Amino acid sequence: MIKETKPMVERLNVLIPSTFTSNLKNRIIRTYVIGSLSRVLCIGRVTNVIVYYDRDRYFDSNALGRYIVKILKYSVTPPWLKKYVFPLSPKDRYIGVVPPLQINSHISDDGPIVWGVIDRVSGGEVHVRYRVNRKWQRFVTSKSALSSIGYPEKANQLVPIDSRNNAIIPPYELNRKEYIGYFPYYSSSDLHHAISQIRKKFGGIVVGTSKKGEFFESTNLQDELKTVKTVTIVFGGPNRGIFEIDGFKKRDFDYIINIMEHQETKTLRTEEAVMLTLCKLGL
Repeated sequence: MIKETKPMVERLNVLIPSTFTSNLKNRIIRTYVIGSLSRVLCIGRVTNVIVYYDRDRYFDSNALGRYIVKILKYSVTPPWLKKYVFPLSPKDRYIGVVPPLQINSHISDDGPIVWGVIDRVSGGEVHVRYRVNRKWQRFVTSKSALSSIGYPEKANQLVPIDSRNNAIIPPYELNRKEYIGYFPYYSSSDLHHAISQIRKKFGGIVVGTSKKGEFFESTNLQDELKTVKTVTIVFGGPNRGIFEIDGFKKRDFDYIINIMEHQETKTLRTEEAVMLTLCKLGL
């Protein structure tokens, strides 16, 4: 008898703070750790990664947040699109330490959902390029169509494409069954506003992670995961847990869980917490 598996959550979002890796002063190590997180996100079939603003008095966490998104986007971009999406500068000389993802969308381009790039924006037209079965395809859409689904009107940006009808897919419609990777973006809003935006776009449930939370086994979350279609998981950073982050409001969360009942180390690094949480929740 074949054991019946639970239905797969269709969309899985992860929120991490802009202070992630702020404790790492070496740029090579910082870039590698962000790249390693990218692999964890793809192993768990995360569909959207939102880096939210976590104010810090000692450094520009806005700039670090945008750097995190840049490395995540570089990591998730297929090898044949990297030169179109990333005209590299001398500041990016360490980007080669990012480990390869080796997900199907980086090995094969047989679609039907693939990554593409906006080649150029001219007048009211947006020119898009993507590759299917090693053949380059192009189509033209409008600026208004691009902005209406949440993308800025600029060239050299990564976009998911439905090759069956030459259409750009909104990031919030990426799913885990036709998985090509996650879409990363930066939210300059604090945690409360970032969660509000996520609820508006995705719905579903929001789960916070904290050593101050309830133990996972003591909640009803495991039963709810059998029926819910969208899950958003929120993580804290190296200096502050979610309870200490600006904009934290307990009412924003459906659950706040502690995944490690017998944790020996004083803290969990964000990349460790992401991996352990995805495993614990069985996502």
